[in-house]
Amino acid sequence: MRRSAASAAGVTEGRAALGSWPYRRRADSPPPTPHRQTYAAPNGAAEVTLEHTEDAADYVLRARGAFDVESVDCLNRALRDVPQTRPGRTVIDVADVEFGDSSFLHALVRAHFQERTLLIAGPLPSELRRLFQVTGSLRMFTVVRSCPGSAA
Repeated sequence: MRRSAASAAGVTEGRAALGSWPYRRRADSPPPTPHRQTYAAPNGAAEVTLEHTEDAADYVLRARGAFDVESVDCLNRALRDVPQTRPGRTVIDVADVEFGDSSFLHALVRAHFQERTLLIAGPLPSELRRLFQVTGSLRMFTVVRSCPGSAA
C-alpha cells in the first residue's frame, strides 16, 4: 500500500466544525491558537474582544462595560471585522455588559439582519433584559444562557 507524501510527513486533513473550510496541519503540531483582537471605546467605558480559532467556524464577540452613543463604535468595528462570507455563527457575549442604550440595541439589530446566524449569549444582565422587553426586540434574537464553547 502506497502512502501519499502528505501522510508520510504526518500531515492530517481536517474539517472544522459546522462545515468550515478544510485545513492542513501536522499531526504532532499544537492545536490552533485563537485569533483575538480587542476594540476599546475612546472614553474607556466599553470594550469588545473578537475571538476566533482556525478550527472553529464561530466568531465570538465578548462585550464588557457600558455601551452608549459614545462607546458603541467599538462593537460596530468588531462586527465589521467578522467576515461575511464564512460558515458558522456570530456569538455576542453580553454577560459583562453593565449598560446598553438605544445605540447598543441598534448595533445588535443591524447585526441580526446582516449575519446568517447571530446568537446573544448571557446570562442577560437585567439592564439589557429590560431594554429588550421595553422595545419588544427580545423575540428578534436567539438568546442562549452561556457562550457556546465557554467553561461556564
